Amino acid sequence: YYFHDFALSPSHAVFHCAPYTVRILDFLFKGKTFQEALHWEPNAPSGLLLMSRGEADEDSVFIPTSSGEYCLHLVNAFTERDRLSVDYIATSGPVYDQYHPLPHLLRNMREGACCRVTIDLKTGASHTIQHRLDEHLEFPALMPGLDRNSGLMAARFSWMHHV
Repeated sequence: YYFHDFALSPSHAVFHCAPYTVRILDFLFKGKTFQEALHWEPNAPSGLLLMSRGEADEDSVFIPTSSGEYCLHLVNAFTERDRLSVDYIATSGPVYDQYHPLPHLLRNMREGACCRVTIDLKTGASHTIQHRLDEHLEFPALMPGLDRNSGLMAARFSWMHHV
């Protein structure tokens, strides 16, 4: 699985795991570039990997999301009562193929979705809300607040770069 970014809540580190693998032998022995050795598996499961920031002996938990879902950047993770919420942007596949050819970057970006997954930390049950977008948004960030730790709390607004 591939992950590029992660989010932190007070209780967990969260990674979006996408079925994007590196065919390392192609890279090491067949002269392919790293970009050419990447392989997308759209029918394989995607999900969120939750790792406790507390006890070292706590098991990591994998929460499945939509198959073939890709996420380059997470927006936020926060805990309210016994629920962990994770906000991220999902696309139907990787975006690295849009980084070339120069100078025509990001010309045919995939549509995206703003997603929030809420996980009940006692039962492990999850609920996903998606808001589909007609365009691709990327490079999310929380609206800055007075508190330097505002990224660890619920956020009403965030901003994203429209591509």
